Amino acid sequence: MQMSSVIYNISCYGATDGSIAVTVFGGLPGFEYSWEDENGNILTGNPVESLGPGTYSLVVKDASGEVLQETYDIVQPEEITVEALVEHTSGGLDNGTIDLEIAGGNGGFMVLWDHGSTETSLIDLPAGEYHVVITDTKGCTIEETYTVQSSTNVNEIDFINDFKLHPNPASGFVSIDIKLDRVEEVELSVISLLGQENYKRTYQSNGISEIIDISDLTGGVYLVQLRSKDKIALKKLVIAN
Repeated sequence: MQMSSVIYNISCYGATDGSIAVTVFGGLPGFEYSWEDENGNILTGNPVESLGPGTYSLVVKDASGEVLQETYDIVQPEEITVEALVEHTSGGLDNGTIDLEIAGGNGGFMVLWDHGSTETSLIDLPAGEYHVVITDTKGCTIEETYTVQSSTNVNEIDFINDFKLHPNPASGFVSIDIKLDRVEEVELSVISLLGQENYKRTYQSNGISEIIDISDLTGGVYLVQLRSKDKIALKKLVIAN
């Protein structure tokens, strides 16, 4: 007497939709199927369904009393996890950002925000709540809500009308457009997260429009800083070299 099996593992973390079906070859028909999970619970029949993760032992007895024994493992995918980097607005501008890092599950993630975006990185956000649904290739989902706050830092520049970087992420060159509501002396710089200044220039103006060569910078996250005396405004720049 021999036996083959078809195993369906659990589709989503925490679900109980695993199953095991066996086919017996040889022996005398009139088979009895006795299953036991790793907690000692007894199951009967073939197939066995609605299984959680774990090890299942099977004893098959035919009508003549011949016995086969086998064990099977039902596994589940890892839980979907999301880490979010949220940057709040500054300088009274719609410049908040949300960056997601997604892991676990069955991979192949689809992202859908409540305002329709399907990107893992959102930029130029006004203050508010942002809800996202993340779905993997087997339809497993996780939902999260993130809040972009309106910063009230007294050291932020309060005379900026607009502060845009494009493209962002950038490669090779980035265009910086800044509009101020009055003429001021300001200093523009591009700074690594380690504090190294990679670009610096001073302006006496009510606006800045520059295309900066970033081809020599390694890929990663940088800060574009506008400073006026003791006040600053920051934008995150992602370089994708």
